[in-house]
Amino acid sequence: MEPNRLTRALRHGWAGIAGWRPVLAEHELAEIEASIAAGEQRHKAEIRVVIERALPPLAIWRRELSPRERALEVFAELHVWDTAANNGVLLYVSMADRQVEILADRGALAAVSAQVWSTACDAIGKGAASGKLTAGMLDGLQILNDALAGAFPGDGSDPNELRDRPLVR
Repeated sequence: MEPNRLTRALRHGWAGIAGWRPVLAEHELAEIEASIAAGEQRHKAEIRVVIERALPPLAIWRRELSPRERALEVFAELHVWDTAANNGVLLYVSMADRQVEILADRGALAAVSAQVWSTACDAIGKGAASGKLTAGMLDGLQILNDALAGAFPGDGSDPNELRDRPLVR
């Protein structure tokens, strides 16, 4: 096994062992959930947040599963692609890899510039790197909500198709 894959497998293994510690406190999860819900009152898009501590080390040992590939798996697993207007957005954070991925369904992808996705990822990454993941998430969500409100204006009457509560694994 090449050194990078071994290092990454060990990092994921350690993050899995340390999984008894919560990634975010209950009040922080509630803040993120409230930000998603408030944003979805302003637009018709759907945002789903997943924070994953670590992958099983064997998933990395057997094959190189990048954070982007894992985000694609989660996107499909949680049916983020299955919104009425094809405007679901997955905000995926890999704690062990220290990486943020944002995936958008074709409607949202076509309506929002690549610069917006990148800026939101950078905001979340900077927050996480400074030990302030919640603040970074809230900044990133503000960027996404503003862009999605411009692309898919809402009046607050749109049904909620995806859970607002962040999923922490």
